[in-house]
Amino acid sequence: MSMQKKTSGKEKLKSMLVTGGLFSALVLSAQSYAADPNVDQKLDQLKVNAENSEKNRDQYQSNLSTVDTNIKESAAAIENLRKQRKTAIENAKKSEDAKRKLDGEKVKIDQLKVVENSKIKQESDQIAKLKERLAKLEENQRQREANLVAYDEKVKEIDNEKLEWDQQKKQVSELEAEINKKEQAAIAEKAKWEEKRKTYSVEADKWSKQAITSRKAYDNHSKLRK
Repeated sequence: MSMQKKTSGKEKLKSMLVTGGLFSALVLSAQSYAADPNVDQKLDQLKVNAENSEKNRDQYQSNLSTVDTNIKESAAAIENLRKQRKTAIENAKKSEDAKRKLDGEKVKIDQLKVVENSKIKQESDQIAKLKERLAKLEENQRQREANLVAYDEKVKEIDNEKLEWDQQKKQVSELEAEINKKEQAAIAEKAKWEEKRKTYSVEADKWSKQAITSRKAYDNHSKLRK
């Protein structure tokens, strides 16, 4: 169909030239028909002219049918383009509506962003305070760990001191046992000496009385001797 569209102008021009030539030939033949006695030749020429005219008619009718088809197709194409243009315009309107709606969404999003940024700032401040608090707690933890180490050392010192006291207690026990042993010996020795003292005390009393008696006896006898 596209090839017929491209060549229809040339075909039309060619057909017009052929038709014009045939028309002239027909006129000349009619004029010469009366003067020329060669009737058969003239009739043949008229027949050829008729056949050529019919071919030209058929060609133009074919071209006309092609042109009508092309016109219908062009009209359909125009209608389709108009529909496409209408659709494009409607889509453009929808696009503008969609853009306005999207702009509204952007405004809402910007408002939400303001809220979120405000919350981020608040939470950042809270995080800073928590970090400060966390740092303090970590410092406390380190100090407590250091305290635990010091306490462990102190416990070791206490345990060592207890061992020393246990050793000293053992030594004291041993010393106490030795003292007890010596005390018992001393008590026994004291008891023995106390027993002897009783004996000696009795003997001393006895002999003291005897000494007094003897002294008196001596003194008496000494007076008698004088």
